[in-house]
Order: sequence, then structure tokens, then C-alpha cells
Amino acid sequence: MTRSIATSFLLYSISWSSFSQDTVIYRSNIQTEAKVLEVNKDEIQYKRYSNIDGPTYTVDRSEIHSIKFSNGEIEEFAPRVIEAKKDTSFQSLTQRGNSVFVHSNDDHAQAHAIRDLRSWGYWKITNDRESADFVLEFIVEYYHMGEAQCWAEFIVPENQSVIKTTDPSNSLGSAALNSKRTAVNNLIVDRIIPLFQN
Repeated sequence: MTRSIATSFLLYSISWSSFSQDTVIYRSNIQTEAKVLEVNKDEIQYKRYSNIDGPTYTVDRSEIHSIKFSNGEIEEFAPRVIEAKKDTSFQSLTQRGNSVFVHSNDDHAQAHAIRDLRSWGYWKITNDRESADFVLEFIVEYYHMGEAQCWAEFIVPENQSVIKTTDPSNSLGSAALNSKRTAVNNLIVDRIIPLFQN
């Protein structure tokens, strides 16, 4: 009897530790409770802790500030972005006609974002990060099921401070074949454009 209790406790401990919770902290301070599966030189793969059997997310390593592992160990990757304090700087930097440098952790998502923003015509798109009034960074996460999720950060080029982070948008429920393009388009139409409609 004692042996079976000890064996049961050991099996429970092993299964519990295999699903221990890690915390992925993005540069913009967004935190995701996760189980980190892999960290390599270019990207990080994880599963959300709330859906451990769900999709695997793949994120560019440069978008992650740090990971706090379940054993308490912390590994840092990129500097945390400091949020700017005044919303008035957001209004002045992002006003109609200002120049924006568009960047993404995915080249195709960047191309889709530039195309959609040019079509909207609110800002001038520039290829020179240094001369831009602000940087619009599109961060894309991928599911292994072919779905994509993205959000955007409005960044001051001089000090790399984030002045606003949008809520995420995704391609779920879309019949479109290009989930990346759908997620980026949904983000621009549903999250970015409404910020500038009076």
C-alpha cells in the first residue's frame, strides 16, 4: 500500500512538472503564461499554458524581453521597451500626413502592412527608420494550424520607447488562404484605423 502511494505521488509529480508554467514576457511588457518548448538562435516556440494541447506559437526571439521558467530561472533576450508616459506624444507623432517606418518580424507581413497602409493613405510610408516620425512594428505569431495572430507597437525612433500597443487581431474564422495577410489586414482595419477616426 505504501509503495503504491509513493509510486502514485512520483507519477503525479513528474506529470505536474512536465506542465509547469513558464512566463514569456514580450518587449512591450505583454506577458503570456506558457510552456516553452524550444529556444533557438532565431525564434522561441511555446504553447499557451491555458491550452497546453492547443497550437504551438512561434515568435521571433528579438520580440521577447525574457522568459521566467517554472524553476525560477530567468533568461533575458532583448531589452524591455519603456512605455512613453504622455498620450499627447502619440497624437502628435501619429497625426495625418506624418511619416511612418513599417517593420515586422515577418517580411511578408511587413509587405502586406505597407500595402494596406498605403491604400489607407493616412501616413507617408518611408524606407528610412531614422527620418520617420514614428515606427509601426507588426509582431506576428504563427499557429501550426496555419493561423496567424498579430498586434502592433507604435514606437518613437529616437529612444525606441513604445507609445501605444494595439490589442491582437487574428485570422481565425476567415476562409482566406493567406492567414498572415488576413491577420495584418484585420489589425489595420479593426485596431489601427479606429484610433484615428473622429
